Amino acid sequence: MKTEELSKLQKELTQQILRPIQNISRVNLSKPEKLEEFDKALSLLSSGMVFGGALDEWTKKVRSAIDAERRARSEDFWKIFNEFTRTQKELGTKAREFTKSWRVGLLEVGLRPERSEVQFSYNEETVAGWKAVTTAEELKALYDAAVDRLKKNELPTGILINAMWETHEFLKSKQVNKDLFNVRSVPAVDFLKELNVVLYRKSLERKVSKLKDTSKWVFLYNIDLYFSKLRGEVPSEKRLSLEAGSQLEISKGKGILLNGLDASQDYKIYCYFKA
Repeated sequence: MKTEELSKLQKELTQQILRPIQNISRVNLSKPEKLEEFDKALSLLSSGMVFGGALDEWTKKVRSAIDAERRARSEDFWKIFNEFTRTQKELGTKAREFTKSWRVGLLEVGLRPERSEVQFSYNEETVAGWKAVTTAEELKALYDAAVDRLKKNELPTGILINAMWETHEFLKSKQVNKDLFNVRSVPAVDFLKELNVVLYRKSLERKVSKLKDTSKWVFLYNIDLYFSKLRGEVPSEKRLSLEAGSQLEISKGKGILLNGLDASQDYKIYCYFKA
């Protein structure tokens, strides 16, 4: 490993380049007899040109060793990651490659090969932050833990269906009071915030346990469940749909990113919830 070479270069910096300066700094000039020792140490100090040249040469060697270490880490990381994805595919998990990440099952896996690090997100919201991995087993354990965290935040079906409807109806009533056009379509960003409020109120009423995590990904995950897996269980009179909105609305941040349940499908941005 190149880390051994870097350790040697660290010692070289101390012993061959910095030691003369350190010797001077250690002389106790409060004692008169130490003046000669100080003068002797100063005479051993290289000229600025020699010292600067030695430091420049050392820096070049360190940069080269760091680059080699990063290449080695990246090569080792891809072996680990390829083994992980191969195993996941054998288990039937869908996986897709992107520029700086992969979507594997429910999660997007961010990659820092030169640091041998990964992070996990859902609909581009971080579920588990950057961590280094040294084996495929470690990577799988982190992935499984992030998936488990997602699933532990699934809301009971009946609670989610009612909370989604109550959120829409409250926002619709606000739009009616403001005499807005097309009141049945409510802004997605407002919907996301109000859904949190509705669920908190239900927890006070003891209709549902208080959410352990109120991160944005929790709501996006449950909304995705509502529009896919739970679709057939929603009564027709309480059924909501999604509207994409315009590119201008999306560019102004009026949409939310969904469609994270299936790695084979693309993410989609929606700006409205409609009854």
